[in-house]
Amino acid sequence: MTDRPTEEGVAMEAAGSSLRTLARSRPFVALWSSMFVSTVGTGLLLVALSVAYYQRSGQALAAGLVFAAQYLPLIVLMPIATRLCDRLPTRQLLVRLDLVSVVVSIGVGVAFGHAFWAVFLLLVARGFLEMTTKSARGVAIKTYLPAELVERGNTLLNSAYFLGSAAGGLIGGVVIGQVPVVVVAGLASVGFAVSAACCRALPLAPAPASAPAEGATTTGVWRRSLTVIGRDPELARALSYLVATVVLFQGVNQIARVWLPLTWLGMPANGAAWLEAVSVSGIVAGMVLVMLGLPGRWRLPVRVLFVLTAGLMLVPFATHSTVPAFASYFVYTMVFEIVYLMSFGVVLSRTAQPDLPAVMVLFYGVAFSGMTVTVLLVGALTDRYGLPTMLLVVAALALAMVVATERRARRHVPDPHVSAGQLRPTGRKPDLTAVSGAAVRVVAPASTRSGDTAVPRTPASPEQVGR
Repeated sequence: MTDRPTEEGVAMEAAGSSLRTLARSRPFVALWSSMFVSTVGTGLLLVALSVAYYQRSGQALAAGLVFAAQYLPLIVLMPIATRLCDRLPTRQLLVRLDLVSVVVSIGVGVAFGHAFWAVFLLLVARGFLEMTTKSARGVAIKTYLPAELVERGNTLLNSAYFLGSAAGGLIGGVVIGQVPVVVVAGLASVGFAVSAACCRALPLAPAPASAPAEGATTTGVWRRSLTVIGRDPELARALSYLVATVVLFQGVNQIARVWLPLTWLGMPANGAAWLEAVSVSGIVAGMVLVMLGLPGRWRLPVRVLFVLTAGLMLVPFATHSTVPAFASYFVYTMVFEIVYLMSFGVVLSRTAQPDLPAVMVLFYGVAFSGMTVTVLLVGALTDRYGLPTMLLVVAALALAMVVATERRARRHVPDPHVSAGQLRPTGRKPDLTAVSGAAVRVVAPASTRSGDTAVPRTPASPEQVGR
């Protein structure tokens, strides 16, 4: 009897080969290092600000305003971000964004305690810089990596974001409440300075193709992006789950990571930093599972995982004990990260390079502005009704979203014998198929297959970057 390699073994071998190739890629190492060091300081600063304002006011809404200030105005600023990503070479843009972030972070620290409106405006600038930087990194991944490594490279790049956030949370557990916010802001600025130095190591590359003139306005960004999405029902479906994951589950996380430890569990101020470290660890675990390939029995459709996430969101509030609450929160963040990355991989693989800046900016603008609305509403109502009650409402909205998305997707399935949108991660190396009549290649990731039947594809090319 001949030994045959198992599916999991093939997936692990492919993942190992890809990781070795990425580790030898100078552009990828520079991007990964840049994201990690900048995220450590950013995560630390945001947690410090949210805890400080929460302790001053005793209201969950006050903590939520720290995040609302960053993300609510993003829809209005989308045309500027799109134009920057379209017109400037990626290396030049990333370096400039990091250097401006150094100044903004220092400004936040200086303004804290003096004028909230000044902190608010600086956080708006910080949100714009973050949206543009994330979009530029998405373009950079497709610019510097070969097509077959884009999806896995993007997943691994996200690990820098979450590992940086976890490190920021751990540092926060030590320093928050012990040092003033201005010192924390100084640490964040150092992170951006180092990030700029990392981006300087990227090879020179031309700017993406010039944007259409219609992309110069908010309406133009919407029209350009929605035209791309409207041509591909599977892209629209994946993008729906991707946006909903950020709006609902990450929105809840912005409130829960302060309210759960400080109010529900009665922990001291650094409890928020410890929960941040736990939640980010769960996100990293989800990322690793997607990158290496989920075992066969865990490969569930995204819609099922999305519903599961909505249920797991409620579990930490079934107890007032710290360990089980933190453990269940770890599982919650792990599963919603799996949903996020599975959906994001499909969005990237089905979006052509020239369309990527507009689609990425639209995603970040809509998703994070929507998340801010969730933070404001849930934060305000939590102060009145408590967070567990509000989470029941969010869970109901999540279920309604799944029903609406699946009904819309089924109306556009081109082949009634193929179940659309069975997005399943297998860890296999993506297949490359030439696009008929075009000079581009398309990544057809195994994660969008159901059994041995590939979901029909429209011409598109590879993938994306981080939250």
